[in-house]
Amino acid sequence: MRFVATFAALTMALAATAAAADALHSAARHPDETYGEAAARYRAAASALELFDESGSAQSVAAPFSTLEVPFAPEYASVEALTEAFEFGRDARFLETDGSFLRRASWLYPDDGCFARAQNFGKYLETNGYKRPAKLFIFGSLRVNTSNSPDGYVSWWYHVVPVARVGSELYVMDPAIDPTGPMKARDWALTQVGDVTHANFSLCNEYTYSPGESCRAATSSSDSRTPGDQGYYLDAEWQRQRELGRSAPWFLGEHPPWKG
Repeated sequence: MRFVATFAALTMALAATAAAADALHSAARHPDETYGEAAARYRAAASALELFDESGSAQSVAAPFSTLEVPFAPEYASVEALTEAFEFGRDARFLETDGSFLRRASWLYPDDGCFARAQNFGKYLETNGYKRPAKLFIFGSLRVNTSNSPDGYVSWWYHVVPVARVGSELYVMDPAIDPTGPMKARDWALTQVGDVTHANFSLCNEYTYSPGESCRAATSSSDSRTPGDQGYYLDAEWQRQRELGRSAPWFLGEHPPWKG
């Protein structure tokens, strides 16, 4: 079954709503901003719009890595089966921007937009017969080295990705950090902080879209929000390739970096 999100048909009102969501749910940490400052900034803005679950949000319930309830994540039979799902979602060009050039999720723009990427990835897997992953949030003064930024790194105050388990081991699917395959959750965390004790985590259900939403009671209504939000970051990803001296049609078409 094919799932296509058509961004060209979005109305002006939806575009305005998407821009507001991008600004509100942005994971980017401002220069010289601490995690605490960024988290407080978000909480105040989301609360003012009544978009923050004070008792059960992903941000509110975040706790040390050692407390994660691994069995809550959906189980795949093997790492090989999980890798198959990962590669299927990573490579799929199912997002339509202008009616002619289909796009993948914005893996090559790591600066922001993880909330939309994670939602689209999970929805696409589910639509095509795979188990839909849960969501893993990490909160902290995060920094990731990447060749997909002119600065050589990006900084976040939170990051969210699809997560599943193989037995008792959690694996994340995050092509924005490592496009080669699923990562053990602890290893993934260590790409962002020096020690897992320097961050807090929330293992949430598959529909939790943003840090302010309920971690365990979010519903499928969040799926309707991704097209506009992801479209904003697809535009940024296209411009980013130009900033890096790359051919956008080449890298965002059939020749992404992970294919050599």
